[in-house]
Amino acid sequence: MHKLTNLRLANRNFRRQGILEKKLAQLYKKLLALQTLFKRATVTTVVVGAMAITPLPSAAQKFAAFEINPFGLVRLELIHMPDFTDLDGDGDLDIMTGGDHGAFIYYENTGTDSIPEFTAPVSNPFGLTNTETIFNAPDFADLDDDGDLDIITGSYYGEFIYVENTGTITDPAFAVLSSNPFGLDTIEGMGFPTFADIDGDGDYDIMAGGAGGYEGIFLFLKNIGTASLPHFDAPQTNPFGLSSTLYLNIPAFADLDNDGDLDIMTTEYYGPFIYFINTGTAAAPSYAPPQIDPFELVSTGNFSFITFGDLDGDGDDDLLTADYYGFYAGNFLYFKNTTPITALDEDLDGYFGSTDCDDTNPEIHPLAIEIPNNGIDEDCDGMDLITQTQDIADKKITIYPNPVSETVFVTTDLSIALLISIFDLTGQLMHTQSETNEIDVSTFPAGLYFIKVSSPTHQMNVVEKLFVVR
Repeated sequence: MHKLTNLRLANRNFRRQGILEKKLAQLYKKLLALQTLFKRATVTTVVVGAMAITPLPSAAQKFAAFEINPFGLVRLELIHMPDFTDLDGDGDLDIMTGGDHGAFIYYENTGTDSIPEFTAPVSNPFGLTNTETIFNAPDFADLDDDGDLDIITGSYYGEFIYVENTGTITDPAFAVLSSNPFGLDTIEGMGFPTFADIDGDGDYDIMAGGAGGYEGIFLFLKNIGTASLPHFDAPQTNPFGLSSTLYLNIPAFADLDNDGDLDIMTTEYYGPFIYFINTGTAAAPSYAPPQIDPFELVSTGNFSFITFGDLDGDGDDDLLTADYYGFYAGNFLYFKNTTPITALDEDLDGYFGSTDCDDTNPEIHPLAIEIPNNGIDEDCDGMDLITQTQDIADKKITIYPNPVSETVFVTTDLSIALLISIFDLTGQLMHTQSETNEIDVSTFPAGLYFIKVSSPTHQMNVVEKLFVVR
């Protein structure tokens, strides 16, 4: 496989490329046949043993047949590995792809979050430079917890390359490339990293698809540091019940069964879509045996890079792929998620998936009326509204201005010490202080926060919404 890839990248010896392609395709068909026989044998064993074991069905998702290069996207004559991200902070999904010889290629969405329209591709924007590897496979996350999106990319020889965003969430600017930061080491073979909080502890972990020998393995790199100072542990191979694919593994996370945890879709060399449903939880994942081409997806059978995102603003995850080999090489293929909203919204309150924190109760959803002090989070903001306790009910606490752009003040006629804390929507502590009642929020990104006023000496716990504007 490496020999064929090198020949393609060098753009030479086309006869040899064709021979190698045919041999690989024949080998894949033989392995697929063996896989089918093995599955039949497994089913037979289950029936003979009269055990109540049945394959896990795919959740009620459905994807339409793919469209080629929609929304103004154009074909590229090179490797490209797409990733959705809102890189300019305008509320819609842009695309950054990893390109040939390590280039970063950016497609800005100048449409909306429901009607996308992408500009012509721009190579190495925002100060980015080529990684000088055969390819790069970028993924985005706020690794230093400063409110903007940084990059870690994989490479042909297994090196992890980090690019810190020294700009802002709306005006990115990227620093020089650094190799294997945060305790990372080069892995054997090609690496395709993707970020997610896999163990539910509030920081980003890495799941990397690896390619070594004849196997495409999953490598889990747990973040044993913090959300602002990450440090990644040694990789664990095929954890949580995951199993290897053929030659390559190019994973992407999405909650495809809408149960609040992360499932995995991946592809393999000359292979189908492979779906691993998470039957565990958001904090303790456990993956069932793989399902092939689920949700009525039809794969091209080539070397496909995949990413999920809600491109049409209807609340479900659509799929975008880019093929390296075959008839569709260089094109973007868009698979629209056509799942009816009623299949996703169990309580029919207009909210579903991860947006609705309780999809069994129509009285609980974003923008619902919050009932204070009942221990229930009606408006899905991450906490119950807590009002002042009885011993200070006749006192006054004022938080102003709100909305705020620079400094927020907390005043009270109580002669007690106050502890003031500010949290973002995920519950991440952004700031805490007790020495003064003036809080500088000038470096906070615009958005909704929660300010909590408490006292170490009195029974008091007041939480208010705080709007930061720019």
